[in-house]
Amino acid sequence: MPEGFSVTIISLGVGLALGAVVGRRTSAARARVRELEARTEGLTKERELAHAELEAAKDDLSRTRAELGGYRDRVAEHFSKSFTLLRALSVQVRSDCESLAEGADEALDIGDEVDPQPLLSRDVD
Repeated sequence: MPEGFSVTIISLGVGLALGAVVGRRTSAARARVRELEARTEGLTKERELAHAELEAAKDDLSRTRAELGGYRDRVAEHFSKSFTLLRALSVQVRSDCESLAEGADEALDIGDEVDPQPLLSRDVD
């Protein structure tokens, strides 16, 4: 065989070997790039989902705070009305007790012997 032919064959063999090595490395790099792109895409979707859940939770919290504020207002109004009604009832009961005491005093005609005020000012348990 001619010497030029041997060099060509050897050069072709070395070229094929180098091509295979470079091809494998390039192929592995492409696979790694695809893998990383897929992973990045998955992480991006997870982030978007987490962001959407966070926004929904914020909206839910805002609604709950508004409901709580309304509830507090209604409770405060209820206690205010209850206080006003109980105070009016207390005044009426006191008036009725004084009227009964005066009526009893007149009916029994005891005059100044019994002072109804200490009886009226006692706390009832």
